[in-house]
Amino acid sequence: MIETVMLLALLICGEAGTQDYYGQRAVGQVVENRVRSEWYPDTFEEVIWQPYQFSAANDEILYHWNNGKPTTECYQAAHDVYYYDLVDYTGGALFYHSSRMEKFPRWSFYRDVKIQLGSHIIY
Repeated sequence: MIETVMLLALLICGEAGTQDYYGQRAVGQVVENRVRSEWYPDTFEEVIWQPYQFSAANDEILYHWNNGKPTTECYQAAHDVYYYDLVDYTGGALFYHSSRMEKFPRWSFYRDVKIQLGSHIIY
């Protein structure tokens, strides 16, 4: 079984591997916010593997990123989210998507944008 921080790091790489530390940490923060939310499962693993939530998990891209090894930056972002109670600059966000999408998800029209970091719009 893969350790939680490594799984989170792989998800971060698959979702935001080309973004800076803050963009990567925001993805991890959304996962942590979901773990803390009453509307989502109670563990990082369950949140990450919940069907149709994260494209990198749906497509198993997270296992193919860099031959299954997260970058140092992605691992650091995951480590910081998991082990430290850092300031949540996502404002408690539970959702995000890429600004590069041709069509934004329908759910995004009913949510307020909290912040945009890199190519992610965070709700």
